[in-house]
Amino acid sequence: MAIDGKPNAKGRSSGKPNSKAYRYINPPIDELWLHVTQGFLRSAAVFALSQNAMKVLLRLMDEHVSHNRRENGQLRVSQHQFADQCGIRYQSIPKAIREVEAVGLARVQRSGKLLGMDGPNLYRLTMYGDHTMTAPPTHEWKRYRTIDEAKKRIADYENRYLRDQGKHPNPAKTRKAAIEAAENVTEMGFANASTLRGDI
Repeated sequence: MAIDGKPNAKGRSSGKPNSKAYRYINPPIDELWLHVTQGFLRSAAVFALSQNAMKVLLRLMDEHVSHNRRENGQLRVSQHQFADQCGIRYQSIPKAIREVEAVGLARVQRSGKLLGMDGPNLYRLTMYGDHTMTAPPTHEWKRYRTIDEAKKRIADYENRYLRDQGKHPNPAKTRKAAIEAAENVTEMGFANASTLRGDI
């Protein structure tokens, strides 16, 4: 069946879909759905994400559609949910969330501690309006024109986070050199290798 087969008054193709074709190009009527623009699909921010960060983004989009697109800004996904439902190591989840936040795909309101445990964060996807139904999408992810630019933003954001936490990025070469030095010192009986390597 040709989609452009609907005839006009002269019996020629009008270029418009016939009534039966709409079922194939319109959103489904029997399940929840979410619109995604071509600009978003082609964006540098999306292509700059790691595999774990992409899983986080998709899980947030799933949470958004699960609430019929009415809770953006109040979306709650716990780290256990990210781990169990997305197959991400628990320890890797915070960094993946920071990636999504760094390139402006989501905004995160951190909840802090709840009864001695980490409470779920609140998330807002910037490509959609928020739960108030009055605020439009903010589209911070559109700032990045190239993948390299978006990746640099992610790296800078992570380095700043580590500095704020009193940690320091340890490049692979530096790490390897530290391990070799620790092993050499340990062989001479001066110190414990795990301490020098920074394992504890």
